[in-house]
Amino acid sequence: MVFDKMGASDSYSYSFKLVKDEWWISFATIFVIGIILYIAALAFSIPTVVYQWLKMGIFSGEMDAESVFDMTTDPIYILFNIIGTVAQFLLNLISIISLALIYFNLNEKKNFTGTFERIESLGKTTEE
Repeated sequence: MVFDKMGASDSYSYSFKLVKDEWWISFATIFVIGIILYIAALAFSIPTVVYQWLKMGIFSGEMDAESVFDMTTDPIYILFNIIGTVAQFLLNLISIISLALIYFNLNEKKNFTGTFERIESLGKTTEE
């Protein structure tokens, strides 16, 4: 829709034409990228979870039960949460970029726009 300046219905039908013969490899690529990004997002949420567990276990005897679970005023918890949220937003950019690369790959295979030839000619001199 954005790259070819089409309407919503035109781009939807064009996407079916692009993916027609390459459906399984496109699905597998998107699936693998999704799994990788999910694991990376989990990795950024681990410090928050570990901090919650430590706070519940270590400080549970020193405070009343209600204040242990009040994480909204804890600056360390808020910092971990902000870092995790920013990282997840940046990971969303990776998924958008990968979908754009999949689109350009499929578009090149179907329409022969010359991108493969331009990539192969990079770095070559006119003498070769």
